[in-house]
Amino acid sequence: MHSRTFLIRATQSERQYQIVVDAETGPQYRLGELVFRNASVAKQDELRALIPLKRGDLFNVVKIREGLEEIGRFYGRLGYIDATPEPETFMDEEHQVIAIVILLDEGIQYRTGKIEILGLDPQSQTHLQSRLKVGDVFNKATFEESLEEVKPSWPDSASPDRFATINRNMTQATVEIILDFRPCHPI
Repeated sequence: MHSRTFLIRATQSERQYQIVVDAETGPQYRLGELVFRNASVAKQDELRALIPLKRGDLFNVVKIREGLEEIGRFYGRLGYIDATPEPETFMDEEHQVIAIVILLDEGIQYRTGKIEILGLDPQSQTHLQSRLKVGDVFNKATFEESLEEVKPSWPDSASPDRFATINRNMTQATVEIILDFRPCHPI
């Protein structure tokens, strides 16, 4: 890649430049086969629908990343909050095709264990407890939506990364949820 800079206009207080960039593009690759390995919770076609590219589309790393994030959200809604999709790419230089195998580590399905809510008004606390029930499959999306629904009652300085704690108990496959909205709660 080469670039050239040209001064277009100059005043006492300002300079305007034009930049010309000569770039030599490489070959364009297309998406080939996309398969999932070790998927026991979801079907191939369910997972495939979460990747916003189809076979033959121009390969787009951003869309692959978006799809991997969506797979994480999909598993999170089913209680598999530790699920990890790991892509492996295989390039066919001759045909300019990239195949992807996504290895899934689904982990275990978590259920909601103990829930402790501190420093929130009774109405908001009741609402959260109605949405997050002990024994239910832990749905990460429902958890996040529930927090958003009671957001108007949060103290001014509250933020989820400061007041929400989720502790995993892998032997019992449960999550303990602690929501401490108190202004000066212990660390």
